[in-house]
Amino acid sequence: MRAKGSKFARKHAFNEDEKIKKLSPLSPEFEDFFNNHYSFTKRFLKLSYNEQIKLISELYNISGISDDSYADLSAFYIQKIHELTDSDYEEGVYEPVAIDEKRLIRMDCHGSINCRRIDQLSDLYRYFNSHHGSKKYLLREYDLETSPNWKVMAQFESFRSIAPKIKHALYKMQINPDALKIMTINDFCDVIYKKFSDGSEKAHFIPGQASIKSRYIKQFMKECGDSFSRTLLEKGLDERCIKALCNQMKRFGSCNLDTLVITETHYTERTLKNLKKAGFDTKNLTVGMPIPEDFINYLIDNKKEQLILARNNDGSLPDKYSLPRLELHHNHAVKFADAGYLASSNYPDRFVLVEAKMHRGYYHLFDSLIKQNDMQNYFSRLDISNRYTRMRIGFATSDALYGDFENNQAFYKRAAEDKKYRVNYFECQEEYAKNVEDIVEKYNIEIMNYGSKRTQDLAQNIKTFKKFTPSAKIKHYRKNGKKTER
Repeated sequence: MRAKGSKFARKHAFNEDEKIKKLSPLSPEFEDFFNNHYSFTKRFLKLSYNEQIKLISELYNISGISDDSYADLSAFYIQKIHELTDSDYEEGVYEPVAIDEKRLIRMDCHGSINCRRIDQLSDLYRYFNSHHGSKKYLLREYDLETSPNWKVMAQFESFRSIAPKIKHALYKMQINPDALKIMTINDFCDVIYKKFSDGSEKAHFIPGQASIKSRYIKQFMKECGDSFSRTLLEKGLDERCIKALCNQMKRFGSCNLDTLVITETHYTERTLKNLKKAGFDTKNLTVGMPIPEDFINYLIDNKKEQLILARNNDGSLPDKYSLPRLELHHNHAVKFADAGYLASSNYPDRFVLVEAKMHRGYYHLFDSLIKQNDMQNYFSRLDISNRYTRMRIGFATSDALYGDFENNQAFYKRAAEDKKYRVNYFECQEEYAKNVEDIVEKYNIEIMNYGSKRTQDLAQNIKTFKKFTPSAKIKHYRKNGKKTER
């Protein structure tokens, strides 16, 4: 409730005549929030989840209208919602992040890479791919350390782990080793895709269950699985759906509802009849007995899940889409790149499992960024204040789970190793630009697109963002949201 005589109370003390004269810009079902701005939090929490998401969207749109008398009230309500989710709307001068860097964060997280179109590859890489000559190169001649853009990629453990395979792939291609000096990140992605592709649009260079995303989900289930299951049960969801989702998250590190198989958790007359018909010994089994998880997994792995597939009393399938559709949210993902320390973007304390509508319709609703010359510069972002938040599927206190996933030796070892490979993106691009000039001159290469827009953008980026190199002193936000000077 607002404080008596507060600045907000004085500013928004609308009289009845004003309410009548000006119609509420909210949808009819939400009009009362503007007619009566007491006890907003209580009334907000009584709305259905879909209504909450819709109201947030409307309040956000109204708050951006500077000449509207309801704008400040909408902003006040939004701040109340941020308090419910323990979130802070932060604005500041953030270090810019290249589109390439943002893609690397995603590739490292998922352990997969998409096929690159021919127009996404650099002219010089394409030149060396089509001009092999008669010389045969040795494997030891392929030194990835000569490549500025490989150094950017090598900040991530997932790319470092496949370095020997990349060297071997380059050797098999018999591409000139000097090409490494001028290869872009997209060029390396082309090599990686061809090395690991099974013919589909996406190639997994890290096995699915070993990806950072899957490992986080498995760790979440290990640390918070029981609490997660109880949270869903308290929402009145089907226990069979809950157990199936938890089992999939625990085994495969996946929250994908589309691939989720819902089985019975206890034997029924139908399942016992199906099992007996399929040749399983059921003489010691009775209706109501729990089905062992190991047996459920055995049937799923051997594509025999139909024998125990869950059914409602009317014969219909349980609604697995009543479960929360969880997505991995990067909290503080790219704002504080800290002179190229990108690997920390995929550390456990940066991840939160968030329900999809809340992820896109709340957390990312408040993102504001500038894009120019293949760079992105955030100037506002909604951040989750509590760094131990591991899951949020709604706006109530009971919709969040917490845990510390970094307090272990394995993480400390990983973080220490990552710091050894820390580089600055802009300095690497300066080195890359110099390499391009040297290689073009050395091999007397004439390429019509050498002075292309990408080359011009690169030169402009180096000039514009020079201040973000380690040797420069800039004012920026750092840990705990404090403004400091480096």
